[in-house]
Amino acid sequence: MGQVPARILIIGNGRLATTLWDVLHAPDCPLSYETSRWTRKDKASLSTTLATFDPTHIWLAISDRALHDFAIEHQTLLKGRTVVHFAGSLSGWAGVHAAHPLTTLNGSAKSTFGWFSKVPFVLDLKGPELASLMPGFENPTHRLDPDQRAYYHALCATAGNFSVLLWETVANRFENDLGLPASALDVYRQQIFENLQTATGSSVLTGPLLRGDVQTLQAHRIALLARFEMPLLKIYDAFTDLFRTERARSENRT
Repeated sequence: MGQVPARILIIGNGRLATTLWDVLHAPDCPLSYETSRWTRKDKASLSTTLATFDPTHIWLAISDRALHDFAIEHQTLLKGRTVVHFAGSLSGWAGVHAAHPLTTLNGSAKSTFGWFSKVPFVLDLKGPELASLMPGFENPTHRLDPDQRAYYHALCATAGNFSVLLWETVANRFENDLGLPASALDVYRQQIFENLQTATGSSVLTGPLLRGDVQTLQAHRIALLARFEMPLLKIYDAFTDLFRTERARSENRT
């Protein structure tokens, strides 16, 4: 892996900023860049930090909603440097480039370079190569039309964030409503994830929805309604509709 002289300034104090910092300082990291980190809580101003450290690359690991305002506020200071943001729903704009890591970040996970090097990055269709945005990183990359960014990120959130919310909600109901330990779900959850990981193109969906067991589906709906689980009932109906829609689309493609 060839080294490219670089001085990396990470801006932010959240989970992403911490992960990037930990990866660059992990024992297995082969890169030996000069690195620094800045947040608004620092005593030194950004202008002072830039003057002192003089980074070649600035990685903006801050919230999506703050990115544009931050870049506009500091556009003079950022000029002449390679500036990267990591928001999935936003494309790049003048002087700021997009590189979204397609993964979820767990603050308790050990952030090694080996682990991080496997994370795919989604770049803008006509944006710079990852090697120029994050020198030394050879992660898998994919290109995306900027107009598709919001749709892409909505799909990521649906599959990742919402599935976590469902599992956490079910675990809560097990413990508080049924008197069952949340740990009772461990094998079930693990098996589902293993099925997804080993899928070879065909669906690994199981259960009454796949079987077309109308009687059981209706019993589920009645039980949710009796418990006044209206949000879960709406989700149940929406997923039922989604299954039927996806099956129709699949049949039409064949």
